[in-house]
Amino acid sequence: MSRWRWRDARAGGTSPGSWPRPGSPRTPASRPAPLPPAAGKGRAKTGKTGARHLRTLLAEGRLPECWIPPGHILEYRALLETYHDLRREHTAWVQRIHAVFFCQGAPRLGEDALRTEQGLARLRAAAAAHLSPVGQLQVATALDMLAAVEARMHVLRTQLREAARHLTGARVLAGRLYRVGPVTGLALTCWLAGKDRFSSSPKAVRFTGPGHHRALPGPQGPARAAVPAGAAGAALGGV
Repeated sequence: MSRWRWRDARAGGTSPGSWPRPGSPRTPASRPAPLPPAAGKGRAKTGKTGARHLRTLLAEGRLPECWIPPGHILEYRALLETYHDLRREHTAWVQRIHAVFFCQGAPRLGEDALRTEQGLARLRAAAAAHLSPVGQLQVATALDMLAAVEARMHVLRTQLREAARHLTGARVLAGRLYRVGPVTGLALTCWLAGKDRFSSSPKAVRFTGPGHHRALPGPQGPARAAVPAGAAGAALGGV
């Protein structure tokens, strides 16, 4: 499981089955809270004193809460993560092909070696002419794996674009932000996670982390904000 998959959905427990149901706006975080001074020093404990303190905080409305995204947003996140995993796997197999050619002293591959049919034909010819039998087997295996990964990526990419067309936030971001396409707009919207998560656009911009809201150069003219407040607000309202 990725380190950020359930970062904002986790509310205690050690497995997805023990976490709260998606779609609830806010769920109290059940991690042990710091004990009051009367409970003694040391780290937080889960005994009677700690449980009583958690109950008191919950009754007073002071228990930290976590935001659980709606169910369809969690589904889109899982789809995006699968696509991201396939992209990383695709890159790894491409790098292995280049590594085999480099380690066996073969000529460097062209930029279109894996992008066009002509490039693939030249790659296979170069492998037959310059690589050992094992090197040729490595390249053939990598090409077969790339074909399988690309076929699955095409299916997921179609599903992601279809999802982006039906999500208002993704359409707004793709239309207003420079170099943001449907898939990137969908990812931004899913991790902003809806209009109920932030009370203002500046808070949504700060959520992206330090440096993510710096000015980015446009295609022409002066730089403009990476996430304009209007676009962020519209995206938050369109999940």
